[in-house]
Amino acid sequence: MWLIPTQGGLGTPQFDGQMLRFEGADLISEADGVTSSEPISTLRAALIFSGVEFDRPRGERNDIEVPDNLDEVLEVEASDVALLGDYFAFGLPILKGLTADAPDGDDTAPRLWAEHFDLAIELGSENTKSRASVGFSAGDSAIGEPYAYVAPWRKDETRDRLPPTESFGVALRYSELLESEDPRSQVLSFLSDGLAKLSP
Repeated sequence: MWLIPTQGGLGTPQFDGQMLRFEGADLISEADGVTSSEPISTLRAALIFSGVEFDRPRGERNDIEVPDNLDEVLEVEASDVALLGDYFAFGLPILKGLTADAPDGDDTAPRLWAEHFDLAIELGSENTKSRASVGFSAGDSAIGEPYAYVAPWRKDETRDRLPPTESFGVALRYSELLESEDPRSQVLSFLSDGLAKLSP
């Protein structure tokens, strides 16, 4: 279960002939050449609009925290949705570039994972303990702003290679990127350096 950056926000890949996406504060459905939309309001309204059946057990199996109240009104700022869409769209080609240079079988395609809300790939060899999750997070309880990261799978066994600055590995915060004259080069250098240090 994953999402992708889309025009003005985030969305799903095509499924059952349909694509759902957020653009600003609107939920948009594109199916069979027909586009429809409605303002984001509640989860129940979104389920009805999209024609998707609610399946709480499946959500819980996929580590997705499903609210008990499907009728709670969701407060959505259009500018925040656009900012997140731009942020993930910024990160997508960077991650694709990293996977393009990886040996066959050592990488996964970029995915915007709904349960963690981060755009991520996996790189490196498990045999050499260099495998890591690499990506762009929207922020969480550990870091209250978006950030790019390298999270080694064997963090405790690779501290001598890549000393962690966070509980999961190393991170470059969004506020640091805003201060950079060349954010793309800075984040690419940060991620590449982390991966290089993990390689024995």
